[in-house]
Amino acid sequence: MDTLEKLKILTDAAKYDVSCSSSGSNRKNSSKGLGNGHIAGICHSWSEDGRCISLLKILFTNKCIYDCEYCINRSSNVTKRAEFSPREVADLTINFYKRNYIEGLFLSSGVIKNPNYTMELLIKTADILRNEYHYNGYIHMKSIPGADSDLVKKMGLLVDRMSVNVELPLEKSLKILAPQKSIKAIESSMDFANKKIVQRKNEIKLYKHTPKFLPAGQTTQMIIGADEESDFDIVSRAENLYDNYSLKRVFYSAFVPVVKSEFTKDIKKAPLLREHRLYQADWLLRFYGFKSSDLLNEKNRNFDLRIAPKTDWAINNISKFPMEINKASFYDLIKIPGIGIISARKIVNARKYRKLEYWHLKALNISVKKARNFITVNGKYQGLKVKDQKDLKERMSLSDPKSFEQLSFFGWNMKIIVYDGTFEGFLTVIFTSYKEIFKVKIESEKDQISFLDQKYIKTDFEKAKRVEDSIKKNISKEFYYDIKIAFKSDYKNKDTIIARLIKLAFIKGEKITKSTNKYSIAFNKMVKNYSREAHTFKGLLRFKEIQEGFLFAKYESHNDILEDLSRHFLQRMPKEKFVIYDKNRNKAFVSIYGNFEVVEILNLDIKESKKEEFFQNLWIGFYDAIAIKERKNKKIMIENMPKKYWKYLPEKNRKNWKGAQAPFLLQK
Repeated sequence: MDTLEKLKILTDAAKYDVSCSSSGSNRKNSSKGLGNGHIAGICHSWSEDGRCISLLKILFTNKCIYDCEYCINRSSNVTKRAEFSPREVADLTINFYKRNYIEGLFLSSGVIKNPNYTMELLIKTADILRNEYHYNGYIHMKSIPGADSDLVKKMGLLVDRMSVNVELPLEKSLKILAPQKSIKAIESSMDFANKKIVQRKNEIKLYKHTPKFLPAGQTTQMIIGADEESDFDIVSRAENLYDNYSLKRVFYSAFVPVVKSEFTKDIKKAPLLREHRLYQADWLLRFYGFKSSDLLNEKNRNFDLRIAPKTDWAINNISKFPMEINKASFYDLIKIPGIGIISARKIVNARKYRKLEYWHLKALNISVKKARNFITVNGKYQGLKVKDQKDLKERMSLSDPKSFEQLSFFGWNMKIIVYDGTFEGFLTVIFTSYKEIFKVKIESEKDQISFLDQKYIKTDFEKAKRVEDSIKKNISKEFYYDIKIAFKSDYKNKDTIIARLIKLAFIKGEKITKSTNKYSIAFNKMVKNYSREAHTFKGLLRFKEIQEGFLFAKYESHNDILEDLSRHFLQRMPKEKFVIYDKNRNKAFVSIYGNFEVVEILNLDIKESKKEEFFQNLWIGFYDAIAIKERKNKKIMIENMPKKYWKYLPEKNRKNWKGAQAPFLLQK
């Protein structure tokens, strides 16, 4: 069986495991290594069912000795079987990672022979990646319940995250649908891993070089809707797992009847909206201080699917509302529907300096569509007039479109100051024109479109350094670095806005940079938009192998993000030869084994290597197989990965797609 066919079979067999996160690990790269962890995780594509593709999610094999009623890989199911070798998985991971198709590896497996034998094969795969290929990127592996604790320990020392699936919320369901599995074996593996994580945290305080053990923690997954469990059963079980085993995440997978079973034949596919409501409730458990008993109880065991759990809770506890925005504590604010943790922090920070009005919330980009029914702002209530709780619930189940507002900053007849477009040139303008900052408009010569009264200021590095030092000393280093980010954005009139905010910060202090001042709002939008685009391209940039063994990537961005991308990939691939080409600005970052420079590009003569088509075909095969056809949702996929990003993605541009096969070319 060729590699492409194996990949399709074992991707298709793994796609029902919903875990896709690559976050939580800050594993560093070495000077001779490849890859690193990213604490926030990075999505590298979105499948046709709307899910983030972050990891190469495959099974080692779909052969299995167990006969679980709900599982497509059950031993009695007639299906095509395949099995990778540890080196095949390692080679796939390295080649996909170098091309920036993935953030890392997610490897699970059917149980071959027995749990210990299967665990040894998974550990061998991780060992090849870590110790032969010096791969320091993300690895998530499934621990096999019933395996010896020594093997669990070995795996934990090699991977970033490990998971043991509890499979079903209720023990009675597990006995019926997966009789060969036991709660005791599952929880024993979780407990052992949790104790080792705690032990490592204690040892690191005494011994700096204590080996990492599951730096991204452990997770689990529950299938929902395969039996008659209630939402209360599910969230109570999740709460118990969080409390007893310190899990990072519980994942929920809506039951899809993919195999025939006498126990599930009358059960229909679980609604995806139910899965969504459970994730919302899970978020409330983990970050908002809610208990399962706050959300549901013996009398009310299931969520109202028409409405979010937090909104449902607020309506059921309407006596606690409305809350006054100017007085409510942070912990009360986050319990208001429509106000999350970030919005609550903005409110707490902004009201230090003034009493807030409704327009301040809008200026802070805080939506009050839901919140207005549960708040007063400086004594004013703008919520719906309703008869009772039932009426409020009915009316809140309707959705409203979002609205946006643009700010206006400048009038006509302003004096224009022009500089060379460099950051040092901009700081020179701040130095020489500080007194008249609010009376002038600043433009770089490359962006200059005005023909009014102009004054050109020549870059002076000494003056620029004095401004830099003064900002760091008198305002903050954080603000200075945000200025550098905002300066690289494509925001209209950015130079003038940044300059005016700098002067305001010198006068009023750093607090003005987080306020509702219009310059502060625009500045923070620049930083946010730049950071968001840079993060997006860290996932969606695609490398391909070209002549002389170089890896080449091309992109088109609104903001000047080349420096961020270069730093990111230089840390990941210090021993590779690669080029990142910014087509919009005709410049490229070139790195040859860690020696790098930024060069201007006049023309390109790119020729793909002979093996490039093979790996692109493998990636496209994986991409097609990972989507769950029963959950197809192209709308969400496009929302997360707009078509403007598709131009250089092999999975969306299939000119060379042939499903061809070739031997692996990566050698030890």
